Amino acid sequence: MNIKHILLIATVLIGFSSTRTAHAAAQWITCTPDSSMTYKSRIHVKCTAATAGIQYFALTTSNVDHAARALSTINAAKVAGRNLWINYDPADLTGSAIGCNNSDCRLIIAVGIK
Repeated sequence: MNIKHILLIATVLIGFSSTRTAHAAAQWITCTPDSSMTYKSRIHVKCTAATAGIQYFALTTSNVDHAARALSTINAAKVAGRNLWINYDPADLTGSAIGCNNSDCRLIIAVGIK
């Protein structure tokens, strides 16, 4: 199994493992990852360009396995020079509870390598 197959499987698993319910307003964007960060309560990726003013996409670390898979996907894209697909709800401001600023950050519903 080559790296493309492993990354594809990881991407599918992350998308289907989300414990969040689907949001009618959720949308997919393309993100060129600039950097990633881990904190006690969240992980996040900073995209090189903002989408509707949103440049950061975060995920809670309350589900450690889910956060680790997402961070692995994010970092694999960064290292490989690939873009990410990020599914998020622009209207969801609940990320502020984990330090995601409402002005430029939204929660990740699903993330994959494009």
